[in-house]
Formats: sequence, C-alpha cells, structure tokens
Amino acid sequence: MVHIPMRAKNPMRTSDLVRINQPGRKHTLQMLLQPADRRNPPAPPVPARNAPPPASVRGTPPPMPVVRRSHPPVTGAILQKGQKISLSRLEPDLDVLEVGLGWDLAPGGQSYDLDAEAFLLGPSGMVLGDDWFVFYNQPVSPDGAVRLLTADASGAGHEDDEILRVCLRQVNPNIAKIAFILTINEARTYGYHFGNVANAYVRLVSQSTHRELVRFQLTDYYSNVCSMVVGELYRYNSEWRFNPVGNGTGDDLAGLCTQYGVNT
Repeated sequence: MVHIPMRAKNPMRTSDLVRINQPGRKHTLQMLLQPADRRNPPAPPVPARNAPPPASVRGTPPPMPVVRRSHPPVTGAILQKGQKISLSRLEPDLDVLEVGLGWDLAPGGQSYDLDAEAFLLGPSGMVLGDDWFVFYNQPVSPDGAVRLLTADASGAGHEDDEILRVCLRQVNPNIAKIAFILTINEARTYGYHFGNVANAYVRLVSQSTHRELVRFQLTDYYSNVCSMVVGELYRYNSEWRFNPVGNGTGDDLAGLCTQYGVNT
C-alpha cells in the first residue's frame, strides 16, 4: 500500500506536528483526514440544575426555508446537465481557467463543511498516481497545472465559495480528464447529506478576460448523497471541452479516492 503524507485540514497540536514531521514517518490519507478533536472528543456538557427541557421535549419549530445569498451574477452560457460544450471555441486563446463553486445551506446543514477537489485522470479514467488529485491537504497537482485557491466552506459569502485554477497549457499530456468534486466533510460519520444543500453551481471563468464562459446550476439534491461530481474538463482532439455532470454518490472523499484509483 502506498501512503500519502499530507497535512490534516483541521488544526493540530504542536505535538501532532512533531510526530508527523519525524524522519521516516508516513501517514495515510485516512489518518490525516481525521480531525484532532475526534481523537480526543470533549466531555459532554453537564445540564445545569433546573435547566429548561431540550428542544425535542419542548417542541422543535418547523424547518426554515433556505435563504438564498448573493451569488456572482450569471453572465456566461447556462448549461443543462450533460450539455457538453467546447471552451476553445468560446475563447480560442483560453489558457488559464478558474473553476468557481458556490452553494447555500439549509438550516439542517448550517454546520456542514463542504470541500472542492479535482482528480486528474488518464485515458483509463484513473489517476496517474496517488498524488494526482487536488484537495485541502494537497492544493497543487504534480504538474502545477491545477491549484486550489480558496476554501470558504461555510457558504456564507457573496462570491464563489471555492475556486480551483487550471492552467491548460501546463496540464500533463497524459491527463485526459479533470473531474471536479464537492464533498461534505465527515458526512459518513455524522450522516450529513446533500439534501441540506441548495443552489449549488459551478462556473468557468477566463482569468485573462475575467469573462464567465459557462455556468451549471445543480438541480438534484438527495439525502443519500454526500459527494457530488459537478463537472468534468476533458480533451477532445485538440480542444478542451466541459461536461456538466451533476451526479451524486454516497462515497466520501476516501471512497472517491478508491473509485479513481488512489491507494489510501
């Protein structure tokens, strides 16, 4: 088994960093995805004397509707699921592409932490190697072509929540496709799901012209889905094309790594 040394997303104690940086020590993806507070969970709070009964006893108010926040305005072509399009024809000199993702959270999902990932795949649909995927602990692909720029996972801002930058001319020639993924952190542990996510989208923007080329609004949100393949950038002959996928899966990040050939 190949081990992948990476930093954990959640803050670590100094002692954790010392152990990780010891010579010869390697850590698996599963180890480093585990938050520090899960290893030493805090003791549950002790109810105060004469405290009011919990909400489940008093009666829980009905769920509130999703409050739509201000996303960047739509200025590019609006795509439907599966409607593939040539980016090279939209902008012949396209070189650097920014892939912006955004979403809203329903009240039941306000504690969710969503993350964007990119898997760089060969012609077989599998990664070239265990490090050919980009996520919060590995923000740059080995060829330097794909980079995770931002991580505002709360869905509370007024711009894209996460952005991945793709330098098309720098993509390894053996890469046939780049799959862009949204996952919910610790979804399998706590039962988080996309049924509490709304208004999710992916948009492609030319860095040189700041022009939004295309946007795809996701429409399917299910309680058995904790990861979403939002779209794929792929080579076709001599051009780059985009496929808006919008398919959900019950796999978490570790499951997706297995699906795309990453040995964790």
